[in-house]
Amino acid sequence: MKPSMIIKVGAIDVEVLSVPLDGELFGDFDYLKARIRVEEDLKGPLLVDTILHELFHAFWQIGKLKDKKEEEERVVSVMATIMTQVLRDNPNLITWLKKNLQKPTS
Repeated sequence: MKPSMIIKVGAIDVEVLSVPLDGELFGDFDYLKARIRVEEDLKGPLLVDTILHELFHAFWQIGKLKDKKEEEERVVSVMATIMTQVLRDNPNLITWLKKNLQKPTS
């Protein structure tokens, strides 16, 4: 299946796939496969929210925060740094976010 987009997160190219998840969940992130799957029926702000949610899971794992009890300031700092890199290295993501935030959810 061809990814709907690829988002560079740190040193990893994360594929985003739009697939039928049959109401099981809106999306998921698989670190070992460097893949985000999102429910194919999602649109507009719900789609954006789901992609961002799964990206934050990617940040958490790629930033090596997953196995530690982290202080809030460190977690927020790592998330901000990685989000800055993601936005810098994926200019099409900004365009996609704007476009999809203007679409209706139904």
